Amino acid sequence: MAFPSLEVADAEAVGVELNRLQNVVVTLDKVKLCLSKQGPGARDPVLQLMTSQEVADHLWDGDRSVARRAIVGAAAQLASPEVARLAQRWQLKRAAKAAEAEGEAGADYLGLLKLARQAAGGADEARKLILDLESRLRAFDVAGRGRHTSMADILHLHGRTQVWFYHTPNLSGFKSPPVALHEDMLKLHASLK
Repeated sequence: MAFPSLEVADAEAVGVELNRLQNVVVTLDKVKLCLSKQGPGARDPVLQLMTSQEVADHLWDGDRSVARRAIVGAAAQLASPEVARLAQRWQLKRAAKAAEAEGEAGADYLGLLKLARQAAGGADEARKLILDLESRLRAFDVAGRGRHTSMADILHLHGRTQVWFYHTPNLSGFKSPPVALHEDMLKLHASLK
């Protein structure tokens, strides 16, 4: 997006920063609400710290890891229809063989599939591999080989996250009352556009 001046760009950056801060506050408020609904007798933790191997499985080594889902998602733009069809059916070994048989035409996607074969020894290695995958997807974007910016951004966030948790069975769900929207609020919002 081109900005007419540096002042406009600065104002936009401040707005983005404030919006992100507001999102953090809203998220923390939701966490507070969820924890407050756990009842007076809830003493066991509702969140558990993941081990290094659990993080590696979630990010990289697991059959439906973040990395494998990203690679399957990229198939539509980077692979031939045959290879993409195999990948989208989670037949990654067959997709790799088909991409290899295509020679130079299948080389880009085959590179991602070969990267996915590497095993992460733990959380640190999984994060490095995720960031390598991010870099490769961004390179395809720059080369005009698809629209992978959003996935690359998601991989960046996953690769930079240092502490991972999962929720335990001790976490109780609840229903919130619906938010009441009044007609005058909707009219005010529409007039601001």
